[in-house]
Amino acid sequence: MSKLSRRDFLKLGGLSLGSLAFTPSLRDSLEFDDSNLVRVATASVSVHSQPNDESRIVSTWYRDELIHIYEEVIADAPTYNPVWYRVWGGYVHRSHLQKVKVLFNQTLKYLEDDIPRLVEVTVPFTQPWRGTKIYGWQQLGFRLYYGSVHWVDAIEAGPTGDTWYRIYDDLTGFPYHINPLHVRPIPLDELTAISPDVEIQNKLIDVNLLTQTLKAIENGVTVLDTKMRTVFRLKRRKVSSAFRIRCLPNIWGMAISLQKQTTMNSLASHGPVSLRIRVMPSMALTGMIILVCR
Repeated sequence: MSKLSRRDFLKLGGLSLGSLAFTPSLRDSLEFDDSNLVRVATASVSVHSQPNDESRIVSTWYRDELIHIYEEVIADAPTYNPVWYRVWGGYVHRSHLQKVKVLFNQTLKYLEDDIPRLVEVTVPFTQPWRGTKIYGWQQLGFRLYYGSVHWVDAIEAGPTGDTWYRIYDDLTGFPYHINPLHVRPIPLDELTAISPDVEIQNKLIDVNLLTQTLKAIENGVTVLDTKMRTVFRLKRRKVSSAFRIRCLPNIWGMAISLQKQTTMNSLASHGPVSLRIRVMPSMALTGMIILVCR
């Protein structure tokens, strides 16, 4: 049985892959290897001949294309994030790249007591579909990406006639469906508190938008310090967009939520931009995912 070569990989929709490449049968038949795989999470990234921005650009990869990493290289610059990836033909800086996997899942047969369930995307991306009486089934103009978490509020027939999950999304204003193979139902025990002995008022999340780091703090002590990526846009030294947080990594087994009208105008316009979020008991799972830890 032959392995999947880069040429074969490129033929799979120019590395956009689509739903075909995320089918278990194709993955198994080609012995698809998803280790050290990254997705381009911006308009485009450049591959350089050497691990520095001044070297010659040898190729370009575009949004949602998948790149195989051969090794990580620590370079001299940029000093705040000096990690480069050696890829086919050269080196690419790791900013704007998301590490992904291609993992398939068992489909839930039903929702117990019709209670919505949280699911996590376990493929580079999955394509939402919407069905209406007038237009039938249509692909929507966005994708759900690896690691993002969503609410399933029904299990019913999808565009293929097979069982799909219906997603509740308050940002679109209407429900849509996704392939259940592409998402992992999150076990309920993963949503329980990790540190139930710590008082809620002593839990804090510290987000630094300049260094793209996140810290979880309990009783004044940092218990998690990780890299992340936000959807905030820095414009003219100010954070210009409002924000909401739907679900952070499971730091304490609870979610963080800020309402959309909460703005960041009060943040300093000079120096490191940071955001400290106090965990409140009333915070619920609403809004949009904006933080991706890596």
